[in-house]
Amino acid sequence: MNKGDWNGNRIFSESWSDYVAKPTINSNGTYGAHFWLNAEGKYEDIPTDLYSVNGFQGQRIFIIPSKDLVIVRTGLKEQTDEQFNTLLKEIIVSIR
Repeated sequence: MNKGDWNGNRIFSESWSDYVAKPTINSNGTYGAHFWLNAEGKYEDIPTDLYSVNGFQGQRIFIIPSKDLVIVRTGLKEQTDEQFNTLLKEIIVSIR
């Protein structure tokens, strides 16, 4: 979030943030430098600038720069893409 700036402290390079959010060649817009992307609208109700880290049994970190939002899910049960879309959509609507 904030291209690697945390309260005025640079945590990582701004260019790295751009790098992970850019689709990797031949990924059809779904993957960028170890992050999953929503560039092609996999989560249809969620902004396409979303990128995420997807872990074991449905653990996720979703980053949505246009909403200034990071969502962390630490659940231990896989979810379908439709379930994640609904979860994210409801969180976004609840904090407007």
